[in-house]
Amino acid sequence: MNMHTNQFSNFLEEGESIEWIGKAAPFSFFDSVHKQSLTIRWVICLLVAVGATVAYLLSTAQTGAAPMMPIVAFLIGVPLFAAVRPFLDARSIKKHLVFAITDRRAITCKGGSDFFAIALDESTPVKFIEKAGGVGDVLFGDATGRKIHKLRIPALFPQTFKDEGKPQAGLIFYNVGEIENVKEALERRTNVA
Repeated sequence: MNMHTNQFSNFLEEGESIEWIGKAAPFSFFDSVHKQSLTIRWVICLLVAVGATVAYLLSTAQTGAAPMMPIVAFLIGVPLFAAVRPFLDARSIKKHLVFAITDRRAITCKGGSDFFAIALDESTPVKFIEKAGGVGDVLFGDATGRKIHKLRIPALFPQTFKDEGKPQAGLIFYNVGEIENVKEALERRTNVA
């Protein structure tokens, strides 16, 4: 099928075959859904970093103690990481997630070694969120019933839909190109919404 097929060979069950395989299509980091929330996040992170650092430095100045640089680094580093994380998540989706539809399951492979799968049968709900340019998001199982405003995080961390000791309950294929090919691969066995 393509160069990503080998990633799944050790994860497939005996007799299981891949019907479709793909990655997220290129997407804008500042799409309409994320633009406002990212701006707010960055402003809050900046205010927290500056406010916490100033408060710490003022408290050390009042007591006469020398400021401890590891604490200052922590007070700046944590909000900085929170501000940068959306970039890292988007990069990971683009570079490290591969999606597959088999004759039995929907599978997400993260980084070539972490696999998440949900069984596909007649009762598995599937929802398509179509976007411009022939791309879209595909939601499986429990992901179809939840109101998920921003899909990047649960797509990157499918364990969001897994309870301890239970099988994977939902998956999201984020910004999939060739959405029509995914629909064709799924049409035969699922409740497509």
